[in-house]
Amino acid sequence: MYLHIKRSVTWRSLLITALVVVGVSSIAYAALTSQPAIVKGNTIQTGTANLLVSADGTNYSNSVSGYTFGGLIPGGQAMPNNVGNGYPIYVKNAGNTGLLVSLSIPAGFTNPNNLDLSKAHLILTPMEGGAAQTYSLQALAAGPVQLSGAIGHIAVGQSFGYAMQVQLDSDAVTGSSASLSNLEFDFVGTGVN
Repeated sequence: MYLHIKRSVTWRSLLITALVVVGVSSIAYAALTSQPAIVKGNTIQTGTANLLVSADGTNYSNSVSGYTFGGLIPGGQAMPNNVGNGYPIYVKNAGNTGLLVSLSIPAGFTNPNNLDLSKAHLILTPMEGGAAQTYSLQALAAGPVQLSGAIGHIAVGQSFGYAMQVQLDSDAVTGSSASLSNLEFDFVGTGVN
C-alpha cells in the first residue's frame, strides 16, 4: 500500500511540475514576443513591356502600313534592292523594362498559289550594321521566332532599325506566278532584366 501511495504522489508531483513548466514557459514566451511591426499599404506591380513600330524612325505607334515585296524571281536576289537594301522598319522599347524581341506571322494570310513558305524568306538587316538574319516564312507562321544577337534585345528607351527584304528559293513556286496577301509581321517584346 505504501508503494501505491508513493507512486501516485510521484505521478502527481510530475504532473504538477510539468504543468508549472508549461505555464511558466508560456508566460516567458509571451513576455519575449513583441507586438507586430507592420508595413502597410504595399503595392506589387510589374514592369511595362511596350514595343512600338515605325516606318521612318520618328513616328512610332502600335502598327504601320505594310509593304509590297514585288518583282521577286525564284532563285533571284532579295527584294526590294533599290531602297537602301530593303524597306525600313524600326522598333522602339517604350516600356520600362528591357525586351527580348520575337517575330511571327499570325494566321489569316492567303496563299492561293501554294507558295512554299519554307522556301520564302524574310531577311532583316540591322541598319546600324551587323549581319543580316534570315527567317523562313514557314517558321514565322509556326509561332514566334526569337530574334538573335543585338537585334533581339532592346534596352529601355532604345530603338532599332532593320531593312526588310524577301527572297525566294528557286523551287519556291510551281506555276507561272504566286502571291501572298494579308500578310502581317508581328514584332513582340517580352520583358527581361
